Amino acid sequence: MIVSLIVATFFFALNIFPTKFMAKIQNIMVIFLIAALSAFIVFGLPKVQSGYFSQPGFITHGFTGLIAASAFLTFATFGANSIFQLSGECKNPKKDIPFVLILATLTVAVLYAFVATVAAGVLPVDQVANENLAKVAQTILSRPLYLFFIVGGALGALATSLNATIAWVTKPLIQACEDGWFPKKLAYLHPKYKTPVLLLGIFYLVTIIPIILKIDMALITNSVLVIMYVFMMITSLATTRLPELFPEQWAKSPFHVSKGVLWACCILSTVVLIIQVYYNASSLTPGLLIANITLLAAGFIYSFLRYKTGKVKMDISYEDN
Repeated sequence: MIVSLIVATFFFALNIFPTKFMAKIQNIMVIFLIAALSAFIVFGLPKVQSGYFSQPGFITHGFTGLIAASAFLTFATFGANSIFQLSGECKNPKKDIPFVLILATLTVAVLYAFVATVAAGVLPVDQVANENLAKVAQTILSRPLYLFFIVGGALGALATSLNATIAWVTKPLIQACEDGWFPKKLAYLHPKYKTPVLLLGIFYLVTIIPIILKIDMALITNSVLVIMYVFMMITSLATTRLPELFPEQWAKSPFHVSKGVLWACCILSTVVLIIQVYYNASSLTPGLLIANITLLAAGFIYSFLRYKTGKVKMDISYEDN
């Protein structure tokens, strides 16, 4: 617990400094992370057991198990979406954001596919089920490489995820405060570094409280996924209104498509998200499911009541150029 608190404190303190400084640290950690995962793949693929794709334990619970696992692991490829929240700090967001979004998502998807193949293909499935990658890594890597994998891979994955999340998670809330959804005082920026220290402090408490109370992280993850997918469904459906809300910007967009194609993409995305919500919700206990529904309802009620107060005045948060 002490180590977890120290790590959380370090990264929150790091993000008090400007994003550019944080990004340099992040880039270094990502290089070590990719190197560690690449070593796991390169040394592991030749040791994947023959007949791996036809063994009895392959695709546990059949198609239903595959879809359920996909619904959970889709979360792992969502990291690139976070770059949207940092668009205000990009030099050329119209080009940088789409490039990073597509490249990062594809890279992570391919990397994870190879990692998963090694993780489940070297040893029998019953030996690695519900285990982390350390067990397989110890089998395929030399001692020095194994230690590098643990530090650069396992710890690196946690560190980069935590650091990136802290960097972007406050950005939409700053805009929400400016628009009046929350008190504007919460968006107070550090006079020198221009970072939202109050919001960072709130998220710091949200991070360390589960650590101190020893709340199961899997419990928190399952609780968050359903809510996240529901809000993504709303975003997907709302995207169909882009042509009518921003006709000029949409007409000039390099991603402009016909109305039919836009609707088809949004409907397809929504259907996929509905499936993911179903499979994630079905894995929750009745208590967690009720908690998810309660939190969703509370969010909608708060938004409705806050809007009715007249304090919400939406600022333009897009640029034409």
